Amino acid sequence: MATDLAENTDIDAADLPADGELPDGQEASDEASSSPGVLQLSRQKVKVIVLLLVVMGVQMAVGYMLLPEPTKISMEAEDEAADAMGDEPAEDGIDTVEVSLGNYNPTNSLGVGIVHVAFDLTAIAAADNEQALKVAFLETHGARIRSAVIRVIRSSNLEDLNDPESYVIKRKIREEINKVLPKTLIIEVVMDKFRLMPQ
Repeated sequence: MATDLAENTDIDAADLPADGELPDGQEASDEASSSPGVLQLSRQKVKVIVLLLVVMGVQMAVGYMLLPEPTKISMEAEDEAADAMGDEPAEDGIDTVEVSLGNYNPTNSLGVGIVHVAFDLTAIAAADNEQALKVAFLETHGARIRSAVIRVIRSSNLEDLNDPESYVIKRKIREEINKVLPKTLIIEVVMDKFRLMPQ
């Protein structure tokens, strides 16, 4: 501030007295000449701040009008998650059966340390596809199915592993197994006796 005052006047800083006061004649003229500049600068700052506040207010109002109500979002998200997971009852009266796909004990080291994951996996399929799924798992595609399941668990993050419903993991397992099979046979997968054991 002292340097700004010295720059706005015709006096060098070296010419100032030691106590920092100006001679009487110069003090009055400097205050008179610097006051309008300070007031002008303050007015400009106020105008900029007011303009920014108006722009931010308009943006908030437009955003509020464009966003849907929160209850609609959550209900739509739940419906989409249920559709993606196949949690809704089978339509068209399709009979379903459960086919065991074995026990799994893979490890995951993507988080902090190593986590052992243990679970029993069961596939839910249409009753018409039961025999085809059993043959695929027991005879033709068993190793590829196990490999796909283990790959999903090892590539999952800790947040997905800790999810009590395991929606993401179950969806990924279902998709990966259906990719391995000659045709889509699995409607949904169920993970039973799921345990996480951090090391």
